[in-house]
Amino acid sequence: MVALFCIIIALILIILFLPVKTAINIKTISNGGTQYYICQQVSTTGPNWCIVGDRIGFYDEKETKLAIIEGVNPAAILNKSVQIDSPNTYIIYGEITSEYYDKTLNETFPVITSKGFDMAYPIIRGYSFRVFVPKDYLTLLDYKWFSN
Repeated sequence: MVALFCIIIALILIILFLPVKTAINIKTISNGGTQYYICQQVSTTGPNWCIVGDRIGFYDEKETKLAIIEGVNPAAILNKSVQIDSPNTYIIYGEITSEYYDKTLNETFPVITSKGFDMAYPIIRGYSFRVFVPKDYLTLLDYKWFSN
């Protein structure tokens, strides 16, 4: 019985620390090649993504834009532990392909068609194990296992 308990604990720890996707340093991304946008999740009445930079660099606070992400959307893939109350920075690979006009807000928002994403180091988590989980990669527990 004790051996089974130890095996279960060991499996949980392996799952907890098994790297799935490595965080990247924004400074090491090349300026040429693939188009990307540096985004953060925000809580607003409009879109929940904010473009804070691109290949050229970070924008001034006045230049940031709320945006909609279609295609590979981290919010649809990642668990809430790395999204809600966690000020993470995402590198969204793709292009602005259209604009969406919101009648209620009377505002137009760019739509990014995403082909993939990375997360910038450090990865911040919003649950109690955040002290023990590495900040330089995503684990299996950071991904949604079931669709909502």
